[in-house]
Amino acid sequence: MIKKFITIITVLIVFIPSLLFSQKIDYISKGHSDSNSVKRYSVKVKYPQISNYKEKRVQDLLNATIQTEINKIADDFIKDVQDWDISDIPSDFSSDFDCDYTVSYSQNDIFSIDFEIYTYYAGAAHPYSYSYCLNLDLERMKKIDLTLMFKNENLGLKKLSDYCFKELKDKNDKEDICTDDEWLKEGTKPEIENFKCILIEPNRLRVIFNSYQVACYAAGPQEVLIPYSELKGFINPSNPLSSFIK
Repeated sequence: MIKKFITIITVLIVFIPSLLFSQKIDYISKGHSDSNSVKRYSVKVKYPQISNYKEKRVQDLLNATIQTEINKIADDFIKDVQDWDISDIPSDFSSDFDCDYTVSYSQNDIFSIDFEIYTYYAGAAHPYSYSYCLNLDLERMKKIDLTLMFKNENLGLKKLSDYCFKELKDKNDKEDICTDDEWLKEGTKPEIENFKCILIEPNRLRVIFNSYQVACYAAGPQEVLIPYSELKGFINPSNPLSSFIK
C-alpha cells in the first residue's frame, strides 16, 4: 500500500508541473476576399487570430502582426495584377491568389504558422505555390527570427546550412529530386534569405525550401526536419526554443 502511494505521488510530481506551466494557445480563423471583373482577378485570404490569451494587449498586438504580414502579400499580388496585360489573354483565364494556413505549434507562448499561398497570373504557364512561415513569441511580443533563435547567428546559419545540404543531397542520391550539388549549395548557403521559412514543432524544426530554391519546379518544395538535439549548443538560452533542448 505504501509503495503504491509513493508511486502515485511520484507520477503527480512529474506531471503536475507540466500541466500548470503548459498553456495551449487558442485561435480562430478569419479572412477576407476580393475580386475585380475588369482586371479578372480573385483574392481569398484566411489567417489565424489568437483568442482568449491571458493578456489582451499582447493578443491584439500579435494579431495585428499576423494580419499585416499576410495582407501585405495579398496586396502585393493585387498591385502586380493591376499592371498585368490581359488584352491578348482569353477571357476564361483569370488571376488567382489563395492563402490558407496550418498552425505548426500553439503552446507555451510560441505560435508557429505555415501560410500556404497559391498564386496564378492569367496566361502564365503554370501556377506557383509556396509557404510563408511566421513564428511568434507571445511572452516577448515579437517574431522569432534567426537573429534571436541562435546564440551566434552566423554559427547557427552554418549549422542549418550544413545539415540541410547533407540531408537534401542524401535524398537526391536516393530519390533523384531533380537537382545537383551546385543547386543545393546555392539554395542552402548560410544566408538568412535561404532560411526564411522555418516552422517550430514539438521535437524539431521544419525547414521548408520552396519550389526552385534547391530543386526543379516539378520536384515541388523540399523539407528538412532538424531534431532539437542537433541544435544543442547553438540555440540562444533566452529564446523560447531553449525549453526544447534537453
